[in-house]
Amino acid sequence: MKLSNTALEQYIRCAYQYHQERHNKRKGEPGQSMLMGRVVHRTIDRLLKDHKERGEIDFLDIHKATTIYGEEWAVEAGLHDQSKFNIGLQQIHDLIENIGQIDPKAILGTEQWFSIKLNDDLEIVGVIDLILGREVIDEETGEVTYRIEVIDWKTSLLFTSPYDAHDSLQLSLYILAAKQAFPEADRITGALYMLESGTMLKTQRSNRDLAEDILFINAMAQQIRNDDQWLPTLNSDCIYCHLRGECDAYRDALKGPMPTIVEDESDLEALAIEREAVHLREKAAGTRKKEIDAIMKSHLKSSGAPLELGDWFFKLSQVPKKSYPTLETIRLLSQRLGMEITDVVDQVCTVGKKQIDSLLKAHPEQTKARMAGAALSNIVQTTYSSRLFTKKKKPNKKDSDSK
Repeated sequence: MKLSNTALEQYIRCAYQYHQERHNKRKGEPGQSMLMGRVVHRTIDRLLKDHKERGEIDFLDIHKATTIYGEEWAVEAGLHDQSKFNIGLQQIHDLIENIGQIDPKAILGTEQWFSIKLNDDLEIVGVIDLILGREVIDEETGEVTYRIEVIDWKTSLLFTSPYDAHDSLQLSLYILAAKQAFPEADRITGALYMLESGTMLKTQRSNRDLAEDILFINAMAQQIRNDDQWLPTLNSDCIYCHLRGECDAYRDALKGPMPTIVEDESDLEALAIEREAVHLREKAAGTRKKEIDAIMKSHLKSSGAPLELGDWFFKLSQVPKKSYPTLETIRLLSQRLGMEITDVVDQVCTVGKKQIDSLLKAHPEQTKARMAGAALSNIVQTTYSSRLFTKKKKPNKKDSDSK
């Protein structure tokens, strides 16, 4: 049996989607975000290969990156969302700035295919976005170690945390593949590079971790062999699935009764289960509402008149949005309130990271822009807000193996 790492993760996420797409060949049309992700991946791949051929320790060529991105976008049929174009291009520019200078010799592979034979009946295949290798000298002992890093580019705009790397079955497979390809490595690290935030989520695996992951993968592969029901599972990706219109789990989330309310507020585990059920229902319903709203807006724009549908009345309203010219506003407030201009600026003006990034990227002299960015890093003010983070634990490997 041969499985790709993406197929394995798809089955774990939803057996119904796996069966329909992999066995019945009912693949849906990729959305704009997925198409943009393909363009970004191909652009980075070509850019890194070009850098390796040039053979000089340097920054990646931002002008060449822009050219390649335009070329790759042009050949991706069906990709026409300008906002996605801007997001993808910004992600690549940010990557070039964040990773700094690269030694071409450290690039061991880009879009590197791998194959892992876990046993006589199971082979896992996949592609690693980037493999880096370098020697590290310990400053105190002088000991030299050879370290490998396997990196997966993520174009998603969704919130992420270190748990995403720690729990990633994909990174476990990448690390297994790297151990097989580079047995001389003293340390292998897996990483998810979040292109939207510029965050690198790193993780390592002990031999015990990898042994447990192999046991789990073998158990899931056996489930795939034996499965004859292919039941759907409601999950956070349902809102993007092209099969949701026929899916009982998704339909129940939209139309079914609300989950039973837990009366005992001290039963935190029961509350957690209820919260997840409510969250998935809310997400599915919210996405469907946006789709319906888009259809209604389209009809209203084309007709130019309000709609009366049953007991409901629909019309397009103009919602005002006010903004004030910066310098003129500051001067006026200073004069009318009798305040120093600097005090007005401190109280009403903030400069966001996106505005700074856009200014620096657009500057014609990139050396000056990088120096300005470095100087700004010394005065940046970081604030934190509390946010409830939740993540479902990986299925228990022993339980999966016993099924």
